[in-house]
Amino acid sequence: MEAATLFNLSFTHWQAILLSLIPALITLAAIIYFRHFPSYKINTVYRLYLFSIFAWQLNDSFSRMSINIQTARSWDRLLCFGWILQFPSCIHFVLLLIGEQKLSNKSWFIFILYFPAFLFAVLLCSGLYAQSFLNLSFWGWTKTFSNFKSFEIVPALWVCSTIIFSILLFGYFAFQHRNSPAKNIFLF
Repeated sequence: MEAATLFNLSFTHWQAILLSLIPALITLAAIIYFRHFPSYKINTVYRLYLFSIFAWQLNDSFSRMSINIQTARSWDRLLCFGWILQFPSCIHFVLLLIGEQKLSNKSWFIFILYFPAFLFAVLLCSGLYAQSFLNLSFWGWTKTFSNFKSFEIVPALWVCSTIIFSILLFGYFAFQHRNSPAKNIFLF
């Protein structure tokens, strides 16, 4: 991966700027804002989650603004470590949010939670398998999932299961606090 390849970007796809780059800058502002919060474990995990979302938004934006497929794949390989961590960090954050300190502080649980993300990111970064891209005139270079190889099914199932588990944990958190006296704290 050459540095010259990374900057073959075109700003003709305003959709990429509007839908990916501007939200990435907003997420970066949130990361900078939360940097001043105390370094409790829940705040650290939340900053990791925000950083992962930031990397995902940058990956999407730069891939869509790429002039050729090599540049899109280079950005995908460069930023995959960041965006793939959003799935376990979301689960870790929600577990800390609902008060599961005993489970979320165990080293074996942290290993089980983050190891698949690390493994999939290493395989993506090393180039053992590459994400397929399709150039659409309106959206630019877009990731496609039309032809799965046998190995790509495992990360896709892992992502789907972590998303479903995160939604269930958020639902449990909402169920826990449905009758809380502080539920109207955010109403103005």
